[in-house]
Amino acid sequence: MNIGFLLLTVNQTKEHAQILQAINGLCELRPQDNIVLFNNYFEAVDTNQKYYTLSINHAKYFKGYLFIFDTQSAMLVSGFPAQDKQILHMSELEWYGQQSPYTTWHNIYMQERLDIITNTKENYDIIDICWKKPKALIEALDGESLNRILQG
Repeated sequence: MNIGFLLLTVNQTKEHAQILQAINGLCELRPQDNIVLFNNYFEAVDTNQKYYTLSINHAKYFKGYLFIFDTQSAMLVSGFPAQDKQILHMSELEWYGQQSPYTTWHNIYMQERLDIITNTKENYDIIDICWKKPKALIEALDGESLNRILQG
């Protein structure tokens, strides 16, 4: 199976460290799969790196499952033709308080091949009411939780 992760930038933040740790955990659980991180600005240290890293340009024709972590990335990949499924991990509700028209958000979140996962029950309920039922509620992102998403 081909599994990709798209992060526009990787910084020395706690959130990015957790994502990289989860990707490494998934690599350990699925050693036969092709797991790649699409990124152009990698400003972190990952001494346990078990995944490939490619430019974001390569994500456009990546065939498989693609995990994304913010609405900006979701907008970017909405026109990518090759993915079997795109999975957006929403840790915050980015449309809240924005002045963009409803159709902008609708065109992002209501795509048929986009699944949404979230990290809190409150966000899960709000996304369910406003857009569509999230695929999963994952409080702590790790390799096991990513594996469950891919299996279910």
